[in-house]
Amino acid sequence: MKIPEMNIDYGNLYKMIFAPIRLKLLLAGIELKVFNHLSEPTSAEELAQVIQSHPGNTRVFLDGLAAIDLVQKNNGLYWNTVLAQTFLVEGSKTYLGQLF
Repeated sequence: MKIPEMNIDYGNLYKMIFAPIRLKLLLAGIELKVFNHLSEPTSAEELAQVIQSHPGNTRVFLDGLAAIDLVQKNNGLYWNTVLAQTFLVEGSKTYLGQLF
């Protein structure tokens, strides 16, 4: 059976599958105040100590935040993207965490 030629893609439908996961990562980051501690490059181990969490689980969590473009990762260090730094760090004039 030949697949019909289409002029539209299903990309937006596919993205909906991941929306709940992205939202849970965002909400957990806000609740744990993770973004407050990532204004400078920080290791998962350092962050785990600050937020009193398991280092391995913290690394997996930070990798998830990096996958949804809220955190950058390089050489084992994590820091906020411009988006997270602007809107998800408590105390900033542009903080939107309470909105979520």
